[in-house]
Amino acid sequence: MKRAGYIITLMIAFWMVAGGLFFAQSVQAKVVSGSCGGETKYRYDSKSKKLELYGRGVVSQTIRVDEQLSRKNRYFQVKKLVIRQGITAIKDSSVLQYASEEERGISDDYEPGWGFDVWRGLGDATEKLYVELPEGFTTITANMFGDIQVREIYIPASVTKIEEGAFGAQIYLTSIRVSFNNSKYRSQNGVLYNKKMTTLICYPMGKEGRTFVVPDTVRQTAPLSFKGNYYLKKIVLPKNLHKLGEGSFFDCILLKDVNLETLNHLERISDYYNKSDVRVIHYYDSENEDPYDRYVNGVDYFALDHDEGQFDGYLKRYGTFAGTGITSFRMPSNLQYIAPETFRNCEQLKTFYIGKAFRGKINYGEEGDPDTLFLYYAPIRLIQIDKENTSYQLQNEILYTRDGHILCQALKNDNADSQLTIPSCVTEIADGAFYRNSEFGAIEVKGSLERIGISAFACADVGSFYVKGGVNYLDRGSFYQSAISEWRCHGGVKKYEKSAFQDVDATNGYAIDMNAITKLYQELGPMSRFS
Repeated sequence: MKRAGYIITLMIAFWMVAGGLFFAQSVQAKVVSGSCGGETKYRYDSKSKKLELYGRGVVSQTIRVDEQLSRKNRYFQVKKLVIRQGITAIKDSSVLQYASEEERGISDDYEPGWGFDVWRGLGDATEKLYVELPEGFTTITANMFGDIQVREIYIPASVTKIEEGAFGAQIYLTSIRVSFNNSKYRSQNGVLYNKKMTTLICYPMGKEGRTFVVPDTVRQTAPLSFKGNYYLKKIVLPKNLHKLGEGSFFDCILLKDVNLETLNHLERISDYYNKSDVRVIHYYDSENEDPYDRYVNGVDYFALDHDEGQFDGYLKRYGTFAGTGITSFRMPSNLQYIAPETFRNCEQLKTFYIGKAFRGKINYGEEGDPDTLFLYYAPIRLIQIDKENTSYQLQNEILYTRDGHILCQALKNDNADSQLTIPSCVTEIADGAFYRNSEFGAIEVKGSLERIGISAFACADVGSFYVKGGVNYLDRGSFYQSAISEWRCHGGVKKYEKSAFQDVDATNGYAIDMNAITKLYQELGPMSRFS
């Protein structure tokens, strides 16, 4: 009897605890609602994680449920998103900025970063949301779903405008479907086009397939059209393509093969400028961190005020091939200009062919200049120049302008002569010309230099560096983290930036003694001022 009574007592205790837990969950799980601008409202079920938008017009206010649910955490999980007929648009990405695909234990002062790891949970793509926009919905704004990950989306006949970057953060999106009755857009095999299929607007980031052949009807790709797809290895473009949208292949990390050389109508490759500050995913390999990754063209980016500095716009530019796996690049015959960020983080790009019509600037010119290409981002080992090109020449594995005045880039070639003599006709060493270069043990400049460019010798192992004449200007980070055993300038330096020799220090393991910096500055000669 005692044993039976003990068991009964345990059972009662269990049911009391279970009942208490159930009661606690029942209290915690509830439906909250409120206004989200004008005549629009939201309803959120904290148990099923269902968010519903209803009413009439544009949803324009940020949705927050933390106060109604007595939470400190602003972020709330959404497993199902329902948009009712009557809603015509979601104003922008701020509306759903606190809605998330996952439960996030984040404090109120949390500031979300620019991007996120594209490799997280790829196998969970089938569990993501299907969203059907209602008839009457007219505009799909940039990143309007925020952190809510959509697997598939249906676009009704009423949609007449889709903004650039509309699906820019949808890493699990596998298919876009469009109503047959839509007069502006159509889809084919899950890919979004304009109605006439002359513009490819969006190839979903999560769409599987190693090779994609763009239809012959397509004459241009929209900005960010293939951005962030992590399956594609090869893209075949139609020969009559006239324009590549800005940032078209940005962060297609497996992409190695694009038949660009066949596009005889293509005259320019441009960067995408992220004017709206919509988050753009950028692949980052923490295991192979490059010390230059945090060093933005001569300045330590993390030491800057991101909201005010002149480099705020720099990280908003996304190159058309940046972050891809391409190994070689051959210009089509009529290509004239390539934008600055085109090949950033193209760590496998080794071979580069300059076409006959190319007249853009390579590593010299103003930052953000659409006619200037920063080729030094890539570890180029072989450059070939079309015999009809009138802008460039290659001498002893060094790329110069045709007139010989600017040294543009030194190739990363193990067979290069370790002793480099720069002829007296050279008046400028371009930005990044010797970046991460370790092929030269000694460099001698026969004449005088007007300028040594931004990051010209950043992270390079150059041994000794000697200028027979003078140097008019040392730009930002020109010798950042370089290994210098001897630095001499016979004619002195007129002006230099404070960061010109940043982190050139024996404590960083570089081949100079502790007094080298003092000696170096003593030998710089007359200076006008610190900038």
